[in-house]
Amino acid sequence: MKKLFTRVLWLSIVFCTTKVYSNEALWSLICPNDTTVACSADISDLSKFGNAVYHDHNGYHSAGTPVVKKFLNGCGGGYITRTWTVEDPYWNLETCTQTIYIGLPGGLFKEKNIHWPPKEVFLTGCDPDTDPSVTGKPTYDQVGCSMIAVGKTDNLYEVNASCKKLIRRWKVMDWCQANTGGWSQDGIWYYDQYIMIINNDIPEVNCPNDTTIVVEDCNYGEVVLPDLEVDPSSCGGEYTITNNSPYARSKGPNASGRYPVGKTKVVYTIQYGCGSKKYCEFFVTVKGGKAPTPICIAEMAIPLMGRDTDGDGRNDEGMVQIWAKDLNLKSEPGCGGSTLNYSFSPDSIVMSKTFTCDDLGPNPVKMYVSDKTGNQSYCLVNVIIQNNKANIVDCVRKEEDNGNGGDPNNGSGGDPNNGNPPANSALTLSGKLTDAFGKPVAGAKIGIIGENVWKKTTTYDTTTVAKRDSFVNGSGITIHFNYTDTVLIAKVDSVLTNGEVLNKTTGADGLFKFENMLELKKNYLLKPEVSILPVLDIEDLKILVDYAFGYKTIKTDIDLYRSDLNEDGLVNMEDVDLMIKYLREANADFYGQHKFWFNENQLGASLGYAEISASKTSEKIQVIFKGDLSNVNPTKEKSSTNNLQSIITNRIDQFDIFPNPTDGQLNVNFNGLKEGVVGLRLFDQTGRLVKTENWQANKGEQTFKTDVSTLLPGIYFYQVQSDYSAYSGKIIKQ
Repeated sequence: MKKLFTRVLWLSIVFCTTKVYSNEALWSLICPNDTTVACSADISDLSKFGNAVYHDHNGYHSAGTPVVKKFLNGCGGGYITRTWTVEDPYWNLETCTQTIYIGLPGGLFKEKNIHWPPKEVFLTGCDPDTDPSVTGKPTYDQVGCSMIAVGKTDNLYEVNASCKKLIRRWKVMDWCQANTGGWSQDGIWYYDQYIMIINNDIPEVNCPNDTTIVVEDCNYGEVVLPDLEVDPSSCGGEYTITNNSPYARSKGPNASGRYPVGKTKVVYTIQYGCGSKKYCEFFVTVKGGKAPTPICIAEMAIPLMGRDTDGDGRNDEGMVQIWAKDLNLKSEPGCGGSTLNYSFSPDSIVMSKTFTCDDLGPNPVKMYVSDKTGNQSYCLVNVIIQNNKANIVDCVRKEEDNGNGGDPNNGSGGDPNNGNPPANSALTLSGKLTDAFGKPVAGAKIGIIGENVWKKTTTYDTTTVAKRDSFVNGSGITIHFNYTDTVLIAKVDSVLTNGEVLNKTTGADGLFKFENMLELKKNYLLKPEVSILPVLDIEDLKILVDYAFGYKTIKTDIDLYRSDLNEDGLVNMEDVDLMIKYLREANADFYGQHKFWFNENQLGASLGYAEISASKTSEKIQVIFKGDLSNVNPTKEKSSTNNLQSIITNRIDQFDIFPNPTDGQLNVNFNGLKEGVVGLRLFDQTGRLVKTENWQANKGEQTFKTDVSTLLPGIYFYQVQSDYSAYSGKIIKQ
């Protein structure tokens, strides 16, 4: 309906005294109706939405040009007004207004028009698809002249390789509102979506076998274990692995360490998924390898028991059986508490021996003493076989053939050549000397010593007390014996006797060769000597620091020998300090007893001379240089203090003490690599300890406080120490 402005006019004209009344007239102003159009409508020509007219007694007339005002947002939504002004017959200004709405009847876009995706989404597998097409994305209603844009940002938080949380922040923005900044809101809305990525595949673990070592020490042994292996086929095999061993050097996937004699249960915990765990357990057994101390009867007289085989009333045969344990006096286990076994042979099952008339007289025998771990030693007993009470006819000792105890090889130990080399024999022994990284070592002297020159000898420590006694054995025979408390401890040593030593020098390729050696011996001994040592540098220090702080695991004996600079069986800050001193000072030396070891065929057990068989024509001998840890070319220059400090920064615990001076409270700011104890000690100027504090520290940065208000004003010296670092300095108490 058009807007109609109507006014009724009565015209009265008086001329003189005459009243003239006109006909009744109707005047009106008529506006076009309000209208609503889409946001896409063409509003360049507003006349198409109508124009105002006015009506009088002469009909309809144009109301003229309107005043147009636009109230639009950045996207063209809003409204437009058109206002016309006309003067009526009485000279009054009459107006009317048309409003054109553009997209407004639907209202503004609001958050209620957004349909957000699920708040939490759980995905399984190693690398599941996290695309919004899988996890969901915002949808929205089309409202008014809104212009909607959707964006997202992802932040991935990784608990471990198989447990991750993706926080996806969605942003929905109405450009029409955000651009203008008008109306009741800014037109931007946020929503956090949590996407859990979980791999619940149970890992396949290669659990170590039970490990047993035998050590000379009766208390502890160094146990070297491989890293725990987890099948990498599931999500790359990156799992959090810890071990519970109190003797391990680190709590990660390698439980190597110094273990006590006995049996220790080691449990690995493999954490996968989001909190799921799998366990792997095995036992580490350390056996004291010290051999038993054999204490046996030195001499024993045993009568034969007679037998009458032909029925003539006279004994014509005799025999007696003795047990190895009958020869024991008071042998002692090597590490105490172990049950001992006694035998007449290294094979501990030969526990008895039978003597006949063939053995009449003295018979030296060996009594072997073995413990449960297989450690073994022996002592000598002179067993005298007698023919007295039995009165056996024609009982005589059997004569030894060839004067060699019946040995057809004349005592040559089974060598048909009687220990001499075959005729026209010659030998070539060659080999290569390398370092721990397989690089050839040039200029080293290799000495070769034949068996006729280098011998292994056995000596005994003994104490003797003469006694006489008797006992009845298991067969009811009374045995009389003389004995001494003789402790026979076999010691095997290598003794260099007179003879010629041949020497060769390794070439640039580390090779050496001994040719045309006329005396073919059963074994030869190679004795290397190295005069040129490797140059150590910063790279060696980096690796040593990693070993000392547990960032890298010492996996082999070779790594231990190269890293244990002070040769105390451990790799720690003491070794790091020695290396730092060596790199800083031109004449510094940390070698001590050894500068290097030799390792035959890269086995971790033989770290001395290399004994080889003449049947081999090629040997590889490894030299292990102490401190040589990096397989890179050395700088051949001593390092500056600043350079060294830059290496160990972030590898040691950090301390800061403040305020200084202080009037009452002292703060120790500590940034630790691992959990442990942090200790503070304060000394006065006379060196007297005046205060001690110990705190249990966590990994990371923290601050500990201590009260020093009771101390007298003056200068005090402090020491702050953790498991990995130590600092000292002075403070002023006001």
